Order: sequence, then structure tokens, then C-alpha cells
Amino acid sequence: MRWTKPPFSPIFIVGASLGNSMANPVSRFATRLAYGASQLPRVAWYMGHGMVMRQLSEVADRRAGGNKRPRASTEAPVPGRRRLYADMASLFLQDLANVDAGIYPMPADHDGSLLMLLHRSRLFFEDLPNIHRRREKGLRQEVLSEETRGKRPSYYLQNFHFQSGGWMTQESAQRYDTQVEVLLNGTANAIRRQALRPLHEIFAGRDQRRLKLLDVACRRARRPAQSRP
Repeated sequence: MRWTKPPFSPIFIVGASLGNSMANPVSRFATRLAYGASQLPRVAWYMGHGMVMRQLSEVADRRAGGNKRPRASTEAPVPGRRRLYADMASLFLQDLANVDAGIYPMPADHDGSLLMLLHRSRLFFEDLPNIHRRREKGLRQEVLSEETRGKRPSYYLQNFHFQSGGWMTQESAQRYDTQVEVLLNGTANAIRRQALRPLHEIFAGRDQRRLKLLDVACRRARRPAQSRP
């Protein structure tokens, strides 16, 4: 029988060899060093964007004479930043444990060249005044117009999270990844990868050449991309 390359080979077949190599203490240390070197700068980059964004929002509120929107409140317990950072640490430890177990290779979370990062950063900050204006005035339907009416279900013709374009334009697609990473403090890719562990359990022992993976509503398809070579 002729062997053909399965679609999920780098994730679901490397387990044994990769797991054995991780048993070496030197290899484990090198893996942790490489993982930290790839993830910590991303966290710092996107958390820095979030800090600047909040400061700009406070400046805009002061200039407008204060925030006129009613402050969101809930009677349910809300986790503080210490819990948030602890959960982020747990997520990265689980991500690294999955690499040690051979479920998937060392993540290659490359967000593009420095010029691309700066370009997306500029797009992100350029849209903040518009987002702030829509949030203050409760504007959610700017995407819905005579030109777009009837072309898509009304649900899609809204400004999700008050973003320009409602994620339905080329410009909004270029901003999307940065916006999500800022919202999740640089952990979005690690969160998506956790879906690979149950896939590993489902596909184990099966002929992967006959398997297909369908990701519904995958947005910019980061998760399907993580599932393939």
C-alpha cells in the first residue's frame, strides 16, 4: 500500500518521536527557553497596546467632560487582574505541556515582519477614535446602508464591538487579529491551540488520510491553519 501524506501529519503523528525527545532535560530546557522567547514578546506587545488604548480612552473622556455612558455593573463576582494573569500562566503551561506530549510542534506564532506589525498597529490605533465615538453614542448599525441592505443577513451588517467595517471589509480584516490579541493580552493563538488536544484524542489510531476537518465560522482561519502543515 502506498503511503500518502496525511493532512494532519505534523500534529497528530509526531507524538512518539517528539515526546521521546522531550524526555532529555537539555531538550526540555531548550524547549521552554524557545517557547518563552516566542510568547513573552507577543504578550508584552499586545498588553502594551491595551494599556495605551485605555489611557487614550481616559483622555478622550476627560476632554468630553466625563464618560456619559452608564458604567457596566454586575452582582456576580468578577475576577481581578491577579486571577487573569494566573489563568494566562496556566494557559501557557498547558500549551507547553501539549508540545511536550507531542500533540503539536513548537508553536510558530509569527505575526509578520516588523513593518507588518507596525502597519497593523497603526490601523488599530487609527480606528480607536471611531470606536470610542460609536461606543459613546451606541452606534452599532453603520455597516447597514442602502448599498449593503439585503446582501447579507442583518446580523452581519453591524459594527461588532463598534469596529469600523464590522469585520466585513479588507481593512477590518487587517485589524481583526490585532484587535483580538489586544483583547486577550496576546493569548489568542494559545487559546485556539487548545482545540487541537481533543482532535488529537479523536484522531488517534485512525487512518488520517480518510479524515477531513471542517471549521465553521472560522473567521480568518487561524485555527484551521494551526491544524495543517
